[in-house]
Amino acid sequence: MNDCARDLARILTDYGKLRDAEFYDETGLQLIRWHKICITGSMNPSAVLSGGIGNAYMVRDPNLREHLKGCMDEVFAAVPVILKREFPPNLAKPEKIITSTERNTGAKPSRQADGIGGHSRKSIRIARAHGVEMPRLQTLYALLKSASKAREAEKKKQTTRASNL
Repeated sequence: MNDCARDLARILTDYGKLRDAEFYDETGLQLIRWHKICITGSMNPSAVLSGGIGNAYMVRDPNLREHLKGCMDEVFAAVPVILKREFPPNLAKPEKIITSTERNTGAKPSRQADGIGGHSRKSIRIARAHGVEMPRLQTLYALLKSASKAREAEKKKQTTRASNL
């Protein structure tokens, strides 16, 4: 199976002219997934909870920058325990992610709170199963879930008021 995947990546690179087709074994794919969680699990809920400001603006705020780096550091510390492998050197570390985000002023944060919450909950649960706590991400998840419940309650109130008119 790995040989077939390796061959496919080579074919896509050599003949399909794709520069970023790479082979990863199962753990390698999980490392890529957790690297994405490092970024989206920190940035997206923080953007929602900070009023929807963009990622570049968050990393320029000293308090939010520290918060985001702390969230990312939690994931970077958890991954070797969970996957028994370090992130490969070609994947950016938290400080590099934050520094490169400063330049990306056109990017808009994802505001899909429900999807963000689901990914965070699962990541936190996996980490806990391996004896690793991620208190910053847990806090983000709890606040996001609470805000979502409050929005739903407000929608129900407005619907009830409208139907009573």
